[in-house]
Amino acid sequence: MTLCNRIVRRLGQAIPASFLLLAALGQAQADSPANRLAYLDGEDPFHVGLAFPRLTTPQWVGEKGVEAVVTLGIDDMRDPQIYESFCRPILDRLKQIDGRAPLSIFCNTITPSEPLLQQWFSDGLSIEVHTLTHPCPILAKGNFTAAANTYHGGVDLMNHIPNNLPVAFRTPCCDSQNTPSPRVFSELLMRNNPAGQFLEMDSSVFNIFTQADPVLPANLVTDSDGKPKFEKYVPFDSYVVTIENYPYPYAIGSRIWEMPCMVPSDWEAQHLHGSSNPVTVRDWEAAIDATVLKQGIFNFVFHPHG
Repeated sequence: MTLCNRIVRRLGQAIPASFLLLAALGQAQADSPANRLAYLDGEDPFHVGLAFPRLTTPQWVGEKGVEAVVTLGIDDMRDPQIYESFCRPILDRLKQIDGRAPLSIFCNTITPSEPLLQQWFSDGLSIEVHTLTHPCPILAKGNFTAAANTYHGGVDLMNHIPNNLPVAFRTPCCDSQNTPSPRVFSELLMRNNPAGQFLEMDSSVFNIFTQADPVLPANLVTDSDGKPKFEKYVPFDSYVVTIENYPYPYAIGSRIWEMPCMVPSDWEAQHLHGSSNPVTVRDWEAAIDATVLKQGIFNFVFHPHG
């Protein structure tokens, strides 16, 4: 079973526990007329935050002693050979560690019969959905028909790969533009395609660790000059597809799971200070340390471009 499929399955098993937690919160404040589960009726992908109930890794991962999870998700695949060359050292290292290589590739248009795909499945990879044509933004020019075709077509194509069961989606350019809008969730991700196929997870919202979280030591969220460590990677002032201090899976619209990505992606890092910068690596290490302290998930977004 691939990593994404394992995560979805175990999150599904953990849902009753999270609902019990929310119900308990509601009972603890019985004097309030508010419905503590009302957010599940909405489709806001950015509703979580520091004070929101948390589904920590020990609650859902199902492996004793595991306090946090790191996932690897590489984007934009069209030419599998480029990804084989780029990923092979990563895959071999993962297999040395754990006997398998649980990495997810988010794909555009590919040939379902490509032999490399079956080799990757045997290694432990999963093939996920990234639209057919990679439009940035996905709702460009108000052409919703084109957006629906490239999204639902991608879901259908990945389902036609032998031995593959896609479960996750990532919106093109979500780390550089405000592409995963609420309408993308309500009118695309929440609906089956014409073939009746449906994805159970999105991975387009970005989590930022900040100084507002009292659990995190200052050295993990602040640079040596006293400025915020992770906010500096936000690509422009009006970039809003983010949440703060919430490295946990959460439900959107009672239909799908959101698996938030971690700031920075490799694109956000190179946009700020170039490729292969040691500052990026140190900041990723700090984000992983923060994730472990929070018992959360570090969802790493990268591309095969040095």
